[in-house]
Amino acid sequence: MSTRRDKLIETAKDLFYKNGYRATGIDQILAEAGVSKPTMYKYFRSKDELIIASLKLWDAELRQSMEKKLEESGGKPLDKLLKVFDLMKDWMESPKFNGCMAISASIEYPEKESPIHAEAASQKNRLASYFEKLLSEAQIPGAHEVSEQIILIVEGAVVNAHLNKNSRAAINAKQLVETLLASRTSFVAAATA
Repeated sequence: MSTRRDKLIETAKDLFYKNGYRATGIDQILAEAGVSKPTMYKYFRSKDELIIASLKLWDAELRQSMEKKLEESGGKPLDKLLKVFDLMKDWMESPKFNGCMAISASIEYPEKESPIHAEAASQKNRLASYFEKLLSEAQIPGAHEVSEQIILIVEGAVVNAHLNKNSRAAINAKQLVETLLASRTSFVAAATA
């Protein structure tokens, strides 16, 4: 059963995703969640704390969904890594697609000292770590470096899809990652021959 705190976070997450953080007022969130200000302040000392909670919820839902679908699809680690781009395409084709909440948060709160910015960066680092794990399992040389390169491709694709309302960005990103991985495995094969 959902608590008032859960309802507040869920409503804030949806509104922040749709409208942005600074453009979404506390009164709007409270009205849509059916929660009073005293109740909100019982759980969160500030709007910033509510933003962080909504970012954490968004990230947890996205990662859990992605990891579940990847595990269900089976396959080798690189198959799973490439499947991420198929999932991205599906996400980008959703009528509710509005980019990435973490990217938006880092833009609206650019100060590195901001706890909101730090949470957004943390989410991207967790995704890079997941990619690095898959790359390591596949014995791709320089897994850490390659995971950082893949994150650049992923983030570029998400921003491009958001700007141009075109899921083709996920297909292009997948092709770039396939080329990157082929260059890594070709280099290793040539070096060991």
